[in-house]
Amino acid sequence: MRTRPPQRLDTGRYVGVDRSATAITVATTRNLESVAAGTARFVTAALGDLDAGEFDPFDTVSPCAVPSSTT
Repeated sequence: MRTRPPQRLDTGRYVGVDRSATAITVATTRNLESVAAGTARFVTAALGDLDAGEFDPFDTVSPCAVPSSTT
């Protein structure tokens, strides 16, 4: 997951989604100012379990796959 939202949002908000609670905690901690301002939100969930209506309207989805370690 991208842990830093774009530095400047003139309008709208950034929503980060990851299944890992640890990743969400790290992202939230790194972006406390944006979270407090309401321009960033981080959600622990599997993408398939999200209610898209909760984030409507949205205009961009940026996937990021991180290979898992098998060792």
